[in-house]
Amino acid sequence: MSLPAPYWTSPDGRHVIYCADCLTVLPHLTGVDAVVTSPPYNQQIDKFKPSGMHKESKWVEKISNGYFDSMSESEYQQWQVDLLNAIYDSSSDTASVFYNHKCRWRDGEILWPLDWIRKSKWRVR
Repeated sequence: MSLPAPYWTSPDGRHVIYCADCLTVLPHLTGVDAVVTSPPYNQQIDKFKPSGMHKESKWVEKISNGYFDSMSESEYQQWQVDLLNAIYDSSSDTASVFYNHKCRWRDGEILWPLDWIRKSKWRVR
């Protein structure tokens, strides 16, 4: 798979933004020193029935247009591990990753993102 064209590049060429699936771009990058990411939370927004302030603000209607966030839970969790591993493989030995993901509830059970990090190549410090 080839690297997509950059969406934006700084005048000095040191900073590049890609508008693409991160799993397509990351294999082409090396020596990354820092990553800040906040992946989709798999909230199954297309199945969400808004109420209260969400219904009044039409928030769900606004964000769900073209926004796919409905994977099976096992598929989603594996995707997160794959994402973390792809970031690791593209990173320098001294890199840091800032992985912003909240705890979620599914079927009365709390799901901790730290569990996915522990299944990845990263070491929590």
